[in-house]
Amino acid sequence: MQICVIGWDFNKSLYQSLSSTDYDAFTVLHKKGDTQGVPFQLVPNVGLEWGAYDYFLQNNWDRRSPVLFMQDDITVKSPTFFKEVSLLKDDFVFIYDRLASCVANERLFVGTGQCFKTSSKFLDYYLDKYSGFWYDLENTGIFDDNGTQDKGIGRFIQRLKSIDKDTIMKVNNHILMQEYIIIN
Repeated sequence: MQICVIGWDFNKSLYQSLSSTDYDAFTVLHKKGDTQGVPFQLVPNVGLEWGAYDYFLQNNWDRRSPVLFMQDDITVKSPTFFKEVSLLKDDFVFIYDRLASCVANERLFVGTGQCFKTSSKFLDYYLDKYSGFWYDLENTGIFDDNGTQDKGIGRFIQRLKSIDKDTIMKVNNHILMQEYIIIN
C-alpha cells in the first residue's frame, strides 16, 4: 500500500507514525514544513486536497498498489492503523473517526477528502475513465448549488456513485475506525 499525505498542518505525531511504517508514504506539500523524513514534493496550492491527490496520482502512484489518501491533520492512535487499512478489501472506502460522520455518510452518501482508501483497480478505472481526480483549477473553493460541498468532493461523490453501479467493484462508502485515528 502507498500512502499519499497532503501537507498543510504538519501534525508531528502523524509524520512520526508515517516515518516508522513499512508502507510507502509520500507527502504533497502546499507549503513548506517538517515531514519528519517522509519524502515530499512542494506544489502550488491549486485545487485544495483534490489537486494534491491528483498530483500524487499522476506523478507518484506506482500503478499497482492500493493507496491510502489522507490529510495531515489526522492523529494516529494505534500503531496498527496502517496495517488495518491495508487489509480492507473494498475497492473504495471513506474512513471516519466518529460514528455521527459515518452514519451521515451512509445515509446521505456524502463524504470528505480527509481519509479514504482505494484499490489499484479503482485507480486504474478512475484514470481510464476520468484521467484523474477533478479539482478546481482556479482554487476558489467552488461550492455546489446548495453551498454545502466543495465541488471537488461533490464531483468525486457523483462519479463514485456511478462506479458502484457500472462496475463489479465493491464501493463501501464508510468505515468507522475510531479506535485507530482522530481526524481533526
